[in-house]
Amino acid sequence: MARKTAPAPIPAETGAVIGYARTSTIEQEAGLAAQERDLRAAGCARVFSEQVSSVATVRPQLAAALDYLRPGDVLVVTKPDRLARSTSDLLGIVDTLKGRGVGLRILSIRGRQIQGPGSHRPRQGEAGCRARRGRGRAE
Repeated sequence: MARKTAPAPIPAETGAVIGYARTSTIEQEAGLAAQERDLRAAGCARVFSEQVSSVATVRPQLAAALDYLRPGDVLVVTKPDRLARSTSDLLGIVDTLKGRGVGLRILSIRGRQIQGPGSHRPRQGEAGCRARRGRGRAE
């Protein structure tokens, strides 16, 4: 079995790189530790973590992380489901972060910044990339 390599550190464009980790139950201690390790390897200066179900309406460490973030900072999570309960919840969090000038990076999506300071445009599908190359444009 191939060993998984840690993600490359994420440079902060203008602010801090802050991580958020969550597992649903106390029994998932190893999963929480793995998230924290990956977030630190990605360059997070501070990691907020908690063990609470995603359906819980109160997530104190998520609230603390969101309160801690300042314009120019980047929030990093390992996967979208660690941050949000649903797609609509994720979109609401993204809108909140964007409105505050805070970026979001999700490591399972190749660590690309979703929005905010220094964000990249979303990656195109393979057909779109081929079409751009055919027109003489880089990906």
